[in-house]
Amino acid sequence: MNPTVSRCADCDGKLSPCHFSVAHGTQHHALLNSNEAPLESDAVTAVVRVIARLREQQFEDSERLNQLTEEQVLLSNYRAANHAIFSPLRRMPLELLSEIFGWTLTSARSQLIDRPEFIEKESPWVLTHVCRTWRAVAVSTPALWSILILDYVALAPSSSYPLDMVETHIRRAQNLRIKFHGLSDRHESNKIEIFRCLVKYASRWEELLLEPTESLCPFLDSLRDCVPLLRRVRIRSHDHRNLFRTAAQSFDFINTAPSLVDFTLSDHLSSFAFHPSSQLTRYELWAPLKIHQGILKLAPRLSEAHIMVAVTGEPRPDAHEIIILPSVRRLHTSEAEFLDCIRAPGLEELSLYLRVRNWSHVDPFLARSLCPLQCLCIFGSYPKPHEILAVLNKIPSLIELRITPTASAEQANALLAGLTAVEIRTVAPQLICISVAPTFWIVDSFDFRAYAKMIKSRFESQECALTSTKLCMFSPSKSDSLLARARSSLDPLQGNGSQVMLLTGREALETTACWTYTSEF
Repeated sequence: MNPTVSRCADCDGKLSPCHFSVAHGTQHHALLNSNEAPLESDAVTAVVRVIARLREQQFEDSERLNQLTEEQVLLSNYRAANHAIFSPLRRMPLELLSEIFGWTLTSARSQLIDRPEFIEKESPWVLTHVCRTWRAVAVSTPALWSILILDYVALAPSSSYPLDMVETHIRRAQNLRIKFHGLSDRHESNKIEIFRCLVKYASRWEELLLEPTESLCPFLDSLRDCVPLLRRVRIRSHDHRNLFRTAAQSFDFINTAPSLVDFTLSDHLSSFAFHPSSQLTRYELWAPLKIHQGILKLAPRLSEAHIMVAVTGEPRPDAHEIIILPSVRRLHTSEAEFLDCIRAPGLEELSLYLRVRNWSHVDPFLARSLCPLQCLCIFGSYPKPHEILAVLNKIPSLIELRITPTASAEQANALLAGLTAVEIRTVAPQLICISVAPTFWIVDSFDFRAYAKMIKSRFESQECALTSTKLCMFSPSKSDSLLARARSSLDPLQGNGSQVMLLTGREALETTACWTYTSEF
């Protein structure tokens, strides 16, 4: 047998080899090659001592191996921690870091969600608590501080907004986009204190979303000729009828905003006269037809309008006066009769609230405007679906149809039947998207199968261009069973490469609000 070479555990030197070969002619050799009985003196004791020594050495080596492994882990962790020092994020240029911080700001849509606490838990305040560099960058980037949200509706009764924190936020900003939800009976003193602070910086206001109370009106009076940068204004009050009639003059600062391009009032101001500057591009207002006509004459750059016509009993203006709206692309009106006094040659999207007898105003308007209409949204009742279908056939540029029936499910079902593809002649085969949003008071009787049948027929027809559909459902009673019915109707439409969407709850509300170009608060 070959000798085994061992090494010293201390110096790693070679030890004397252990020989296990047996010489010929010896008693040991004879015993290994025969069945003779051995004597006690023939026992091999040297091997036992070697085995004991090897076991001891193995134990020592295993202890050493464990020690080396622990040292390796510690050194690896230390190296990883020190390697993080050279992370690209630490050596990133401050300008790029500032740009990244800008993308951490929540979008305007998500800001609509109630957030009762102050912004300390949101960007940019949270950025000031990470490290010295991040704090310096955040504090020196005014764009991060431009949005200021104060929501007294969601604020806990025992809480209040700290004035010093609000002032710090304002000082770090350059221009201000303010959302002030003040419609609450609580926190009146804090509300006045904070709004007084905001008014001091009115020259830096760029956007104002305001839900005012009567206690804030005196501060609005002082804003006249003090808002040179104000571009977007949205005002709403649950107590609008009293507040807007008794303190309408407080909102006159809107007429002195030279940069205003977007204006929304949630209700009619009977004594407020809005005189927009020529750069106005969007407005939303509930007012008599005469007021709307006056606004339209002063706004040649208007591109989007949500026009709610208030019925006041006053004589209608001269219908022979046609106002040309060269820049309007998107228009919603609550009265189809309003179309008699305008011409919109560039109109691409039209949203209408129809009643029993006012569909006849649409056809002449389209013929007069000769507009490239691509999207038509119809709210209200459809007593004569064949009239609607006839108009759809006269708009070859139309590629999207949105339907929101409010009066009768039977009328809506009849309209869906008329839109179903047939071999003889299909209505508006060029439609790419058809969306339906039955209101919650008729959805129980809405025929989901008829809707699915209509969509399926257009998907399968070689003549039709339909590729997508949306079904919007709000929050009706028995919503679970209705949703189950809707899903069971839509499931067979899936999987053919077309887009089939079922929108519910908040998502459905936001979608239909976009159909009418309504501002969200």
